[in-house]
Formats: sequence, structure tokens, C-alpha cells
Amino acid sequence: MNHRLRSFLACATFASVAIAQRAEDLARPAADSPPVSAFPAMRGSEPAPLAPESAPAPLAGDLYTTPIRGGMDDNGYRYGIWATGPAYKVAFHDGMAFYPVVGERYPRNLPLQWRTTSVRVGTDELLVDGRQPTTKATDWRFEYGFGAVVEAYDVRKEGVEQTFVLASRPLASGELRIAGRVTSELLAPSRGFAHAPLVFSHTDGTAIISYGAATAIDADGRRLPMDTAYEDGTVVLRLAAAELDAARFPLVVDPLLANVIVSFDSSSRQASFPDVARDDTANQLMTVYGRLNAGGDYDAFARITADDFSGTTTVWTDATASWSTRRCDVAFVGGPDRWIIVIQRDFPDPTGSWLRFHTRASADIVASTTWTSLAGSNGNLLTVPDVGGTDAFSTGDNALVVYQSDTGLVNSPTSEVFARLVDVSANTVGAAINLEVGANFDRETPSVNQISDGGTASWICCWTQLDNTIAEDDWDLIIRRLDSAGVSQGRSFLGNASSTVHAYIPKIAGRGGRYAACYGESPNPAGVQTNGWANEIWVHRFDWTESSSVAASLQRVRVRAGEAADFWNGNIAYDNNTDSHFALAYHSSDWNVYAARVGYDAGVCEAVTVYNTASLAFSPGITFDDDANRFPLVFTANEAGAQPNPVYGTRFTYPAFAQPLAYGVGCGPAVIGSNSNTHNQKPHSGAEFFEVRATSVPLNALGALNIGLTADGTPIPGLPGCFSNVGTLIVSLGASAVGATATVQLPIPGGIIGDLFTQYIYVDPGSPNPIPVSTTRGLQVFIR
Repeated sequence: MNHRLRSFLACATFASVAIAQRAEDLARPAADSPPVSAFPAMRGSEPAPLAPESAPAPLAGDLYTTPIRGGMDDNGYRYGIWATGPAYKVAFHDGMAFYPVVGERYPRNLPLQWRTTSVRVGTDELLVDGRQPTTKATDWRFEYGFGAVVEAYDVRKEGVEQTFVLASRPLASGELRIAGRVTSELLAPSRGFAHAPLVFSHTDGTAIISYGAATAIDADGRRLPMDTAYEDGTVVLRLAAAELDAARFPLVVDPLLANVIVSFDSSSRQASFPDVARDDTANQLMTVYGRLNAGGDYDAFARITADDFSGTTTVWTDATASWSTRRCDVAFVGGPDRWIIVIQRDFPDPTGSWLRFHTRASADIVASTTWTSLAGSNGNLLTVPDVGGTDAFSTGDNALVVYQSDTGLVNSPTSEVFARLVDVSANTVGAAINLEVGANFDRETPSVNQISDGGTASWICCWTQLDNTIAEDDWDLIIRRLDSAGVSQGRSFLGNASSTVHAYIPKIAGRGGRYAACYGESPNPAGVQTNGWANEIWVHRFDWTESSSVAASLQRVRVRAGEAADFWNGNIAYDNNTDSHFALAYHSSDWNVYAARVGYDAGVCEAVTVYNTASLAFSPGITFDDDANRFPLVFTANEAGAQPNPVYGTRFTYPAFAQPLAYGVGCGPAVIGSNSNTHNQKPHSGAEFFEVRATSVPLNALGALNIGLTADGTPIPGLPGCFSNVGTLIVSLGASAVGATATVQLPIPGGIIGDLFTQYIYVDPGSPNPIPVSTTRGLQVFIR
């Protein structure tokens, strides 16, 4: 071989080895170190708008209208019989009680309870004194039977329709009067009979509930206006005797209860804390979220949709006024093909906050309110639950739930973090696992990766920790690996090791040994130890194999720099097809929602603004759809309009992709190409496993891949018929052919956007040139 060519190939091989060296073998990067790259980075300073084809849209259908259902009592508190609508919930277990949704502006619920006290025709009373009504319920109608009169309530989107049905003409004659006793903190002015609604208002003057103008409808469909009077908590409906005499029975009396609040102030939060997970067996998403009815009272909902958020079925609710279901989280467990929803129930003092869970089979859309106890004890708080499931088609019946525990009824300076295994087939719960033992620490906001590989694979748990024995200590990030049996297999630190910054609200994603955590980061000024809003959003990539007791730290990258607004970390998901990419979502203190995609090295590949309007948007959740190679994302918003306060669903997709393109002229038998025919090997920014290949190479021949920033076509001196197809050379990577194929792995650092130009040069004993070297055509690689 020509000595000059041998030297060139040796240098190229050395460059390849240096670039392939793993980052965890290098020194830990400084807090502000950017990712190291052989390629020029091209990043925008501000997130771009989300692409139109994946723009957010409210989840289809009605978020909050749910059928009449009873539920199991809990901790001595009664669940009752409830239904919900867009702006109300209604109870039927002790007569009808209408609860308008009033948001945070009022510290407690403001229900209106109705008791029918009299149905009279002339001087004859149709209700039997002391007789309790019979009850009958369907999904959308609840009836109280009083013999000759049926009092019924129909659950409708716009309100609860109250009707009184007289099946047959009474024997007596005269006007019809229906009287009911109203019990409520709300007030309505006394008035005489009029065909007009009654409006019940708060003491601050805000109209809250409308009791509609009543109408009687006879068997012929004739509508007969009725008068309504109100005084001292009693409502009286009246139909004139002449109208009653002319009516054909059955006769229906029909007012309507409705919430008349048309807007909420800026502090009101209706939907809250959404999360989303995917069932890869049925190709469905489950979105869970809460609704704030009044200060301190949340209900929870779960809906199943298609992968694109179309179609919808509400499959589970936790709606009552006896407790508040403030938070819920969801995952799918692949072994038994079952969902698990974990909820935080806040009971009235002195009971505290306990954890419950609900499981259901894949594709089961039957509405339910069932639950199973997970953990709790009177006088304590168990809060912020997070649940990890397993890959579809995997084995193992367990999910892993992590949560924060406080002794007493406040978030204490000595919070602890625990985990429990839940068998979702048997609905049984394992013993509490203390994730970190040791006194004088405050440990908060634990999280776990939403999907593990199942079988014997581990989950990774993460939380923030503050040492109370150190003055002005910072919040640190701790991670621990729990195997499938819940046994600890080691712990490590994440984030910035310096004590000058706090780390807040960590979230974990990944599987198969490859993980990333996203979190907020803020300076640590003297005496300030809050845990939540942060100046910046960061991602830390790390590997943790099943055989290691510590994590191998790769790279830590700032996703969003400190600005006028602060940020609240949302969640993160892992693309298990590329095994390279993670997508995270977060919101700002000016109530916009953002997302970013990072690569195998944590470099930011793409940043988008998901929602930025005059309305308030917050609390994003995110997961991965491995069939469509996109990240479903949900969040909530406060909006006035036809559908106020929606839960939005959108898809964070990869940029449009173009296959690498051959160009120029080659000399010799080899053909250049790539492995980019599938999503997991496309040359997206941040992809670790993209390869350039040369086929039909002379057996086991040495060669090198030239990489540049421009195309070229300059003749190579001494090699007649051969051309250099790459200009502005960046690097040459050596590669020996294995058989007739030479493969060069080309990891693309996150943040690299643009076109690269490559060409393979190889030893060719069959070349007619004086130097036995040939070249391929060029290959243009489109990195997006």
C-alpha cells in the first residue's frame, strides 16, 4: 500500500475512535458546559410555534358530563350518587343537590338543595304525608316516585332539568301548585308569582345558579307557562286551574337548574394536573385530569381516546363532595394488559391525604367509580403520586407507585419519599419502600419512569432532597434504581453538584438502560428554599444498566434559559424506537406551554411553543406513540367561550424527513447509502444510531468516510476519473469493510440542524489508477 495513503487512513481511524469515546468516560461537565460537537450547531433562541398539523385542539366531546353513578364510601365518608356536567355536579342520594362549579374564587362549594314539600291541586294534597319516595335511576335520569307524582332530574350539558310528572288527571280541580324547600348559602330575592327564572346569587352579588322559568307540557305537546314565586327558602310553581282543566295527561312540569357564571377570574383553575399514557395493544390513549369545583374541592376524570385524541369515552370518575381528588396519574402495564390510575384523595381534617388506585383492562370502556386502597393513615399527608408501568407485550403484573409522605397535615420540612409495588391483576399492594433513609432531610416531588421494559427490568425513581443540617442548603436530585421486585440496586446524584443552585420538580423517562431527567433549576440565594418555580429548565441524560449500581452520567444541557418569566417543569417521555430522543413539556409563569425534543446527548434538537394566547395554559403531560413516532401531549387552559376551560391534546411530531440523496460521480464498484429506511435510524438531530454504508467494497478493504459542509466535484489528482464530492471538510472517519460492506456509525449531536455531505474513499486493488484507491458518489444527509 502507498505509505501516504496508509498514513491518511491511520489518522482517519484515530479520529473515528476519538469521536466514538463515550461521554461518561470523560470528566463530569461543568454546570454551564454546552454539548461538545464536531458539527456546527444551529439553534433558535426562542421556541418555534407548533406545526399546524399538530396544533392543539380540545379533546373531542364533553370533558365533564358523566352519567349517574354511585361509589364506594371511604374512611367513613359517604360517596353518594352523583353525575357531572360542564359547569356543575349534582347529587341524588339525599334528595337533589345542585353544585355549581365556581372555581378558586370561592373557598367552598355553594350547593342548592331541593326538597319537594307539596304537590297540590286545589285543596287536595297529592303527596302522602311522611311517605319516603321510591327511587329509580338510569345513566342520565334520576326519579323520586311519590305515588301520583314523579319528581325527575335529567342530566344535560346545559344543566339539570327538573320535571314533575302527573301521570293521570287528579280527581280534584283547581290550580296546580308545586312547592319545594331550597337550602343554600346562595340568596334570591323574595318575589310574587311571575313567569321568569329565579336567580340565586352569592353575597358578593355574583349570580351563581338560575332556576329556570317553569313550563307545563301536556300529552299533546302544548306548552303552558307557569308562574314561580319565592320567599323564605320556599319555591312555589303555579299553573292556573283553567290551563290544568284543558290539559291532556300525562302532564310534565319543566324548570331547569343551571350554573349562570359565564366567566372566571384569572385565579380560577377548572381543569388541573392532566396526565396521558398509551396502551400499545389497543392503540389508545388514556388522559386523566382533575376539575376544580370550588376552593379545595377537586373531582377526577379519565377518558380513553384514539391515538390522535379523536373519539372519546369517559371511563372513570371520582366525583363527590365528601373528599377532594386533587391529583391523578396514569400508566399502562403490559403483562396483564391493564391500566392503572393512581389518585390522591384529600379528606377533611383530621383525616389527611390518602392514596387510592383504579385498574381496568385494555379497551374496557365501561364507566366506573371503583377504587382500591393504596396507602394512608389518619392525620398524615400522602401526596403527588406518580406511577410507572411496563411496556406493552412484556411480562410482569406490577406497576410502581412513588409518593411523598408527611407526618401531620402540612407539607413538613422532613418529608419522605416512598414507593410501592401494585399488582394490577390481583389489585394488591406491596409494602412501603422508603426510597432514602436518614433523618433531618426534606425529600419531595418523587417521580418514576412511566414505562419500563417489564419482566425483570428496573424502574428509576427520582426526587429532590434538602439537608436540614446544612444552612441554606440547595435542593439536590437523587435517583435510585428499583428492580422489578422493588429492591434497590443503587443510587446516584443528578443535576448540578454545586450548592449554588436548586433543582425542582424532577421527571424521569427512559427504559432499557437509557434515561433522562428534566427539572427546573434556580439560584440558591440565602435563606430561600422554595420548591417549584424555576429560572431555567434542564435535562440530564444518563445510562443505568441492569448490572450497575450507579448511573453513568452523559450530559447535562439547559433547555430554556432564565427570562422574565419563571418555569414549572411538566413531564418527559422517551422515544424507544430511536433509543435516542426524549421530549419534555413545561409551562411558564405567564401561563404558556412549551415542549422540546432532546437527543441522545441531551442536546436540544427542537423547541416549540405549544400554546401562547391571552388565556392561561398549564400542567402539560406527555407520552410516546411508538406506532406513529410522535409524542402525544396534553395540558389544560382557562378559556371563555363555548367550551370553557378545556383539556387540550396535541402531537409533538418529528420534522419532515427526506432520505439521504446520492449525487456526483464515483469511481470503482462501491455504492454509498445509509440505514435510514426506518424511524429509529433516520438522521434526525440527536440520533445516535444513524449509519452511512458503502456496499460492494472489495473484501475487507480499508477506507474512510469524508464528511463536509458543502458538495464538491473536483477531480482528484493522480486518480483519473475520481472526484472529491465533499467540500469544506470537517472530519474523516476510518472504517474497514467487513466482507463487502463498510459501515460508519455517525451519531448526530442534538442541536445539529442542516445538511452534511459524505463520500467513502477505499482501497481498491482492482483500480486501474497508479494509487489503488477508488471513491463512491457523494451522499447528502438532511439533518432535521
